[in-house]
Amino acid sequence: MTQNEYIKLVQEFNLDYDNSTSSAYYKLYPVCGYRLDASEWNDCNWKDNSLIIFEKFSHNKNYNGKYSGEYTGKYAVTLDKARKLIGNQIKTIKQIYLKNKLNNIEEDF
Repeated sequence: MTQNEYIKLVQEFNLDYDNSTSSAYYKLYPVCGYRLDASEWNDCNWKDNSLIIFEKFSHNKNYNGKYSGEYTGKYAVTLDKARKLIGNQIKTIKQIYLKNKLNNIEEDF
């Protein structure tokens, strides 16, 4: 996938796009990033022109006031697979928000 296709996909999901890092965020959480060149780093590889998914999060905010993400091995080079990965990651992040809200409610009682 090209970087323009990636940006259109990020817009399709209404994610916040950071031009300087190519990362896309759902609220405070990083969802994905775009990598032009392949990587062969430990067990976390990806191919050229890949969308990578950030599955782990640091709750320390970065320079743009959002959480930092960590890549653990999920990537896509096709739009269909990328669309599925983004959708699944947004569901995961929504579950985090829901869990946090429920925990806050339980603290009130």
